[in-house]
This record gives sequence, structure tokens and C-alpha cells, in this order.
Amino acid sequence: MPSLPAFLSRSVPASSGSSGVITNAPVIPSTRLGPAADLLETELLRMYWEGVERELPYLLLTFGRWQSRPDTSDFLPEEEDDFIYGYDTFVDSVSDISRQFHERNKRNQRSKRPEKKAKKDTKAPPSYDEVLRDRGWDIFADIKSNSTKGSIRTSLSERKLLDPARRRARMLLQSAQFLDIDKIIEHREPEKALSFWKRPASAQIRLWSYDNLHQPVFVPHLCSECKATIRGCTFKDTSDESIVICEGCYRATHYGQTRFVKKYKECCLPTALTPEISRKLCYCSTVRRRDHDGRSRSLWPVDPTRDEGHHIKGGLGRVGCGLYTVTDLFAEAKYASTRSQFGKNDTLLQLRKKDPVGGELPKPVAATKKQPSRLGHLNETSLPEYGYSYGFSTDEPEDIPIYLRSTIEKYPYGNVHMALRFGPLIIENGVANTMGGVLVTSRDPPSLQVIRDPSESIAKSLLLTGERDRLLYIQDRPRHPKRYKAFMKQVAGGAFCDFFESGIEDELIDAFIHESNCLTEDGLTFAEQETLLEQSTKRLLLHVKEYLASRVQAYISSITAHLLDPEVQLKWHYRDNNCQAFCDKLIDRDIFGPLFASKTAVGQPMPLYLMSFVCRPGSNVPTRAFSKYDVPNGLTEEYLLKFRYGRHEDSDIVDTLAEYWTDPKLPRYASNKKVYHVSGTLA
Repeated sequence: MPSLPAFLSRSVPASSGSSGVITNAPVIPSTRLGPAADLLETELLRMYWEGVERELPYLLLTFGRWQSRPDTSDFLPEEEDDFIYGYDTFVDSVSDISRQFHERNKRNQRSKRPEKKAKKDTKAPPSYDEVLRDRGWDIFADIKSNSTKGSIRTSLSERKLLDPARRRARMLLQSAQFLDIDKIIEHREPEKALSFWKRPASAQIRLWSYDNLHQPVFVPHLCSECKATIRGCTFKDTSDESIVICEGCYRATHYGQTRFVKKYKECCLPTALTPEISRKLCYCSTVRRRDHDGRSRSLWPVDPTRDEGHHIKGGLGRVGCGLYTVTDLFAEAKYASTRSQFGKNDTLLQLRKKDPVGGELPKPVAATKKQPSRLGHLNETSLPEYGYSYGFSTDEPEDIPIYLRSTIEKYPYGNVHMALRFGPLIIENGVANTMGGVLVTSRDPPSLQVIRDPSESIAKSLLLTGERDRLLYIQDRPRHPKRYKAFMKQVAGGAFCDFFESGIEDELIDAFIHESNCLTEDGLTFAEQETLLEQSTKRLLLHVKEYLASRVQAYISSITAHLLDPEVQLKWHYRDNNCQAFCDKLIDRDIFGPLFASKTAVGQPMPLYLMSFVCRPGSNVPTRAFSKYDVPNGLTEEYLLKFRYGRHEDSDIVDTLAEYWTDPKLPRYASNKKVYHVSGTLA
């Protein structure tokens, strides 16, 4: 039997270690600039400031439109409210007293666990001393919490307050994130060669018709253009409601067309079970058909207070209420849409009959608890922050519904591509036809209320190649639409937060507002407007350079040093140097490792950044919550690391999280006490 690395190198042609490629790209002519040791830092700085200059017009024009249009010129009450909501909760969560509470509860949980041979009455109430001690600690925690929040509120009341117009300008400038470092996760289509991609995500289900017994017939929603099953968001044509297309067709042929409106996945039961249909489906004589006013009422959803116990549940030789059958039909339709392409045509009912414990999943046994399996050559010290693209797996069932256990992701990052972004620069490896080197490109301009074509300079890109003596090339690389799944903030630079250089920042915001107001003059031709905008941008860029130049220099110098380090491999390899490991190597943990910037650094502007979220390699340990005081994996971790339910077909992480609220698929089986979220989450 071949080893896993050998299998991957054969079965993943687009991501094989031998080719060193994970992103397809055409052959682009390159012009050699010279040795990277002499030119790289200068070229990165030039490219950075060109990107800033390219994005400033979008901010200026958007602010001008906000201030001039009648529907946005008036300030909302929220904009004039200076109170910081939710800050008390945040302080409670990060304060020392809250950590003490967690540790105290943790010890109590351990003390309540009976030892192996000890006999203890688990129903015995706590002693008076235990209750008194716990109550005393709670009172002390409240006193400390109120004292901490009061002192922080006092200091916040002394902060400088801005008028709404200046806050709008600052918010726009903050959104540019000129001093932030991010890891960006790019969308990838599923690899056809690997079997775990063959089970797709649950489809968008729609009502097809009603049968002779008035039971709804559910079918997957098909795209009006490609006729494929829609498994993510839908895009509806406002001019023709019968036209509904999938994400792929929208991005391929209709991207940016205003007649298409995006709609999240939704549950079709509210439209399928109309009041009339719900009355026809219910055969229960004990259920009231009319309300207090004598009008016919809807029997779905089931009223828990008025109809509890009146709807008949079916069983052997017993006909149940038709409303209960609808949830089973809906669950079967959802499950049928997730069946593997080469899987058996079984149903949820058949799977439930095979379950030896009446539908209940076996509880994990502590004695057989296994650690996540790894390839033999991997170890904790070399593990990147979020694991390897190939080689880190979780084999535990983790209370997954039985019909989804076969789709557990064995390769957490096997189908995503990661790049590092600093300001307007994007740095990545693994791009085809780049001589096994690193590509530096510019990000797309911000998508704000003003739409304009970017300048031609956005096509300029840098190519760094070589092992020890590295060379630098320049290219004109065609732009292609990028589809990102998630952004993971690494460093928040703190620009335009009144965090550093307050005097220069105030002058910059004044200049920003002034230049934006100058662009709203009427009676100018398009050429005159462009000339005026270019002049305003150049004047504003001087203020931005004065404000950010020293910190940008420090960031670029750090990244350049790592790119030129012979120990940092440039060529992509699925095991030794994948895109995630490469991004980790570019971030200097001596500089950006602390949560807050060091105040003793020599030769750097102080403070260098506002907050850092950079983690050491191997620090991301999969966790499992055993009590309400344990912290489970975050939503982003669940989305990226547990890539097992066809989530690759969503637009991004926001669509996935929104689906839990817009498509609440919770069918309850009559003979099963557990409720299964058909898209894969246990409820």
C-alpha cells in the first residue's frame, strides 16, 4: 500500500510537491532587475507607495459623496453617540478576576470527579463552607470587576471626541489598513482526485409540487444557466424572478450587474407549509382548527403551548400527523443532495435502522481517545500555526451524525491557498510559471460607493527567485478576479486610531477633508476632474508618507530580511514549504510576537503597532469544550480547519456563518431524541 505522501503526490496534480505549484498562472515575460539583496527593499517600498497612491482617490471620492448626497449627508444618531457598547463585557472577559474564576471552577470540576475506587454520593449537596466560600469569591469578583470597569470608564471619558465628519474620514482611512498584516485565504475548487471532496454540501432545497396526500415534494434548486445544483448562495434576477443562478455563473458572466441580488441559503418550509396546506396535512382530531376569533389558523409551526401533546406521533401500526412527516421528507431531500457521487443510494431511515443504539451516537471513551494523527516526519516544533496543508488529521467522530462521518476532513488545509498581505502588497509562493519563486502583487482597490478603473500600475508585479543568490524580476501581470474565503488578522498597525503621532494625524485628516471637499465642484469636464483628483491625491500622499513612512520602513525591512534569508525556502512544497508555512516564516516573531509592541526596541518607531495576533508555531491545539466554562475553537478555526461539509462552495466565511440563521434545517425524528442539523452540525 503506498504511503500517504506518495499517494498525494500522484493524486493531486495541481498541488504536487514535484511541480511546486498550487496556483495556476500563464507564462508572463519577465525583465531582470538585478540582485535582490541590492534592490528588493527599494522596489517593495516603491510598490507599496504606488499602491497607497492608487487607493487614495477611492477614499476621497467616497467621502465627498457621503458629505454631498442628501441621503448620507445627515448624520445618524449612532454616529453622534460616543458611548462604547460592549466594552464592559470585553473588560470582564480579559480581566484577571475572570481568569481566576475560570481556574477556580476548573478545580471544582476536577474535585467533583470521583476517583476510580472511591464511592461518593454524587447527589449530596455541597457543604455550608463550600457554598459560603463560593459566594464570597463571587462577591469579591463583582467588586473587582466594577472597580476595574469604573476606572476604565473614567479614563475613557477624558478621551478626545471627534465630530461625526472627522470620524467618518478616520473610519475610511482605517479601512485601508495601510499598516496591517493579514493572512488571506483564497478559494480553491475541490480536487477531483481525492475522495473526500465527492460528498458535496447540502443543496438549496425548494418546493416542487404536492402529491395526492398534500405532502410537499422537495427537490434541489438548479441553476438557471448551468443546470447544476445550487449548494451555496443564490443570485436572483430582479427583472425575472424565474431566473436564479449559482455563485459560479454569477462570477463568470454577471459579476457586478445590479439586476442580480444575492440571497443566502434559506429553509423552504415556511413557503411550502402554507396555512391551508398545514390544515390538510394534520389529521389529528384533538387539534383546534380555529383561533379565539373563529378564524382558521395555521397549524405550522406547531404551537408549543396550544398544541403540545395534541399532534399524534406515528409508530408501528399507527398513523401519525402529516406535519411530522414533512420534516422527515425535508431531511431525506437534504441528505440525498449530500450523497457521494459514487456512494450507495441509502436513506436516512436506513442509516437510522443500522444504528445499534436506537439512533443515539456512541459516546467517545476516554481510554480510547486518540491524538490527531500526523505523518511520521512531522513534529510539534515544526508545525505551522494552523497546521500543514497535507498531513494533519482528526479521526475522532466528535459527535458527528453517522451519515457524515465518512466525510471527515483528513487534510485541514488541503484545498485553500494562503498569502501574506501587508497594506496594498500581497506576497505568495506556489504560483505557476514563476521559476519556483515568490510573487509580489498589488491588491485590488477598495470596493466603495465610487466605481472607477484602477491605474495601469496595478499590473506591475515583482518576482523573487533563487536559492542563495536571489534575483529580482519585474512583470506586467494581467489581473484576474480573486475569490477570498477569509482574512486572518496578524498585526493591527493602529494607523488613524490616534495611537501615535497625534498631531500629524490631525493634520492629515484635515487635509483629507479639505481635498475631498475640493473635488465636489460642479461644471468641470471629466478630464478636469481627473486632473484635479490627481493633484489632490499627490498632496495628500505627502501627508500620509509623513505619518506612516517610518513604520512602513520598519515593516518592509523585516519582510525583506526574511525573503533574502537563505534559510527561508521560496519554492512551494506541499509538505516542507507550503503556503501557510511560508507565510509564517515571513513574520518576525521577535518583532511582532508580543501582544503589544515592545517599548524598549532600538532603531524602531515607538510604538510599532497597536496589537499583534501572531502565534508561535504549533500553538494552535485542537480543543474540545467539556463544560460551559471551556472555550471551544473559534468560528474561523471551525470553518478553515474542519473543512468537511462541502464548505468550499460558499463564497466566504460570512456566508457559512449566515447559513446557520437563514437555513435552520432541524428535522426531529419521531424515534430519535437527537436533532440533526442536516448540513452537518449537531444541534
